[in-house]
Amino acid sequence: MNLKIYYHTYAKKSITLMLYLSYLYLMRLTHKELKELNKVVMFVAILEPLTTLPQIIDVWTKPDASGVSFLTWALYVLFEVIWVIYGLAIKNKPVIVSNVMWILMDAAVALGALLR
Repeated sequence: MNLKIYYHTYAKKSITLMLYLSYLYLMRLTHKELKELNKVVMFVAILEPLTTLPQIIDVWTKPDASGVSFLTWALYVLFEVIWVIYGLAIKNKPVIVSNVMWILMDAAVALGALLR
């Protein structure tokens, strides 16, 4: 398995776990604590997709992108669209923001794999 694909899968699972854990403790937090947790989660929701930037740079700047699977990255985009729909349905801003960013990042990799 490609290490970069493994890392991407692991990174996506980590944000899902973080959101789940914040949900478990939601009822126990004070309003102030919840606001602080939301700031942390939003920061991670924005920062985490940016970890794909090295892959984007590689796929667009190196002469050969044959080791990058277009299908894998295109499927990531498809699944992230479902996450965005879910985030809109439950009105969860970190889920929406994170997955919109993942769509942009993963689409850049998928297009690079397809066109290079």
